[in-house]
Amino acid sequence: MVVNDDPEIVELYRLILEQQGYAVIGVYTSYDALTILNEINPDLIITNVARSPMDGWEFITNCKTNPLTKDIPIIVSSAQTYTQEKQRKYGKYIEEYLQLVFTPNQFINLVRRVLEKHTFQQ
Repeated sequence: MVVNDDPEIVELYRLILEQQGYAVIGVYTSYDALTILNEINPDLIITNVARSPMDGWEFITNCKTNPLTKDIPIIVSSAQTYTQEKQRKYGKYIEEYLQLVFTPNQFINLVRRVLEKHTFQQ
């Protein structure tokens, strides 16, 4: 699942991931994502953090405190700097923080690494 308020980013991630054989659900708001997560259980969530009305950090907290979604790994993809304060507050909730700008290969390798780690832990 890709959660991002920018449709172009959602489509870019969809294109990269689908070329590698992954099925992608694109969602533009945190509220819509939480609703969909009541119906499906994706292998991975990739989300940005700068959006409203519910920002990505609040969305992540909701996911990780919900028994139905707490085990889904999350990658944050953001242009924002991942500060020490954010690391202390949210580091336990996310698998990786992907700072924009990156290559498609870096993106795919990160997704694979997180999925392999999560599969191995189960």
